[in-house]
Amino acid sequence: MLRNLGNQRHVIPSPWVDYAVFGFPDASCVGDADRQAVMDAMNGIIAVNWKATEPHWTTASSPFESKYSLILVCDRSGLVAFSVYRVLKLAGHLAVYRSGTEVLPVHQGRGLYGFFTSEILKRIINTEIMAQGYVPSHTIAASGEQCVDPHNQGSGPIRANTSIIMDIFPRSQKTGYFGDITRTVVRGRASDRLKHAYHCVAQAQEIGFSKIKDGASAYDIHQEIVNYFASEGFPTGLQNGRMQGFFHGTGHGLGLDIHEAPSFGQRSKNALRAGNVVTVEPGLYYEEMGGVRLEDVVVVRKTSCNNLVKIPKILEV
Repeated sequence: MLRNLGNQRHVIPSPWVDYAVFGFPDASCVGDADRQAVMDAMNGIIAVNWKATEPHWTTASSPFESKYSLILVCDRSGLVAFSVYRVLKLAGHLAVYRSGTEVLPVHQGRGLYGFFTSEILKRIINTEIMAQGYVPSHTIAASGEQCVDPHNQGSGPIRANTSIIMDIFPRSQKTGYFGDITRTVVRGRASDRLKHAYHCVAQAQEIGFSKIKDGASAYDIHQEIVNYFASEGFPTGLQNGRMQGFFHGTGHGLGLDIHEAPSFGQRSKNALRAGNVVTVEPGLYYEEMGGVRLEDVVVVRKTSCNNLVKIPKILEV
């Protein structure tokens, strides 16, 4: 029986009444008093599944190193399934490698495998931000229904075929200036409505890029994007008691604070000025569909703007 998993675990919402699911984005946070019991249980599952006679995990080759993330699935008797994730660099880019998923035979066929969580994804993102010399804060990695709230930072399992919004706010340790970048992806296949929403959000960004220049009205740019979304079948307003559609600003200034003047929104009275550094972040959010947001950072010039972000935009991964 696992009794002390430490206070750094994340209790993951479980779709099964008979199982509890725990996530450790950093496996070194498993409580010292419980490590041997967890490792013995993991080795026991491997022994049953693979007829192993020697333990796979040992104190010399421990699953509780910070390079690993763990998902543990338990019932009243103890551990019945687990997944081990590791972050690697492949061809110079971060990649998630699931180094092992094991389920006791009596519990197989119930979907107790392949968990990947927002907490693990945020840890990967934050680790890379720090490696590049920046400080992460309030990183968003939300999926599915959580995406309908633009400020939901995300928690629990990331489901296949649903939108995943990743919004980062890295602050340079050297200069103190912030960045602000958002991408939306789907792990699997997007629905037709989600594909259409993504196309429209990408087009809305292009509208913003084409209109941003010295002297341009922030309100007019925002309103043109709102009207464009409505013309494509994505109205904004209260639906089922909550705001849905495009209900935040198109962007904001960026500098030593994450939100600075000028802002683009329904109440904006700003004229953009050459030299302003602003975000362009249209989005669409609907129950049952999920959410889409794309965000880049641009510098306002006399007759146009320059996009500072070179990260590609890819929906299905």
